[in-house]
Amino acid sequence: MAQRQINTFTGKRITLTTSTSYDVVLDRLNKEIQPSGPASLDSLNASGDITKDGFSEYFSTHVGPHGFIQFHEFDHGQWIQLFGIGNGLRMKRVLLGNPFVAITMLKHDLNSGLHVPVELLLKELEGRKGTEVVYVLPSSLIASVNPDEKLQSAAKELDRKFEALATHIAS
Repeated sequence: MAQRQINTFTGKRITLTTSTSYDVVLDRLNKEIQPSGPASLDSLNASGDITKDGFSEYFSTHVGPHGFIQFHEFDHGQWIQLFGIGNGLRMKRVLLGNPFVAITMLKHDLNSGLHVPVELLLKELEGRKGTEVVYVLPSSLIASVNPDEKLQSAAKELDRKFEALATHIAS
């Protein structure tokens, strides 16, 4: 029988509200995280054996100006309207990260892999009056139950980079 362990922690959800249109915020985000299109291990796997050098070279070409790569997006706005939700407002959840940043945490706690890559939600405001950029502060998830100082430091560095990106796209 499997052992079950429960760790309780408090995450910090941050919402940046801007009068900047959804289209502009999304365009800014895409320019930051898709300089060469979304990255995936599947694309890398298709090329044959993965080596550390090949991995590094592949992901280095996908890193955007703020140091992040898009891995996937979910266009919730596209399907929730089928259920009468959202009044046609647009909303996307985007998974983004950087394996070179992730490894700085994973080497201290493999459980941090549950929270990397990070994610954010772009939500169009009623009346198309702006956009919300919503995310959970990475360190409040990654380093919440592990007091390791090196893990805490690496997670705080991710916070700094992620918050700079969020602030940039919302400004």
